Amino acid sequence: MPPPNTPEPTAPEPKRRIRAVHTAATVTVYQAYSPGIGLPAARRYADEWTVSITDLTPLVRRIHGHLRAGEPEAARRLLPEERPYPVAGGLPPHLGG
Repeated sequence: MPPPNTPEPTAPEPKRRIRAVHTAATVTVYQAYSPGIGLPAARRYADEWTVSITDLTPLVRRIHGHLRAGEPEAARRLLPEERPYPVAGGLPPHLGG
């Protein structure tokens, strides 16, 4: 018998795995890429594309507290301002442009 907390042996990483989760109204498909593709993309995302990460937990808890107390306007005042994302050349036709 192996010692406690010994990780299970792992199978070789498949080239890709596809998993789908569905409800009555939606289907979400997840695809895992091989480490040769996924790891460089993850490193680039983490190192080059991430500008900042902000923990919104305290704010979300305050908003939730107001909602539970029946104070939707107080909760709404805590929401960040929504700003349109600038799109060069305007929106494409399928998005109403």
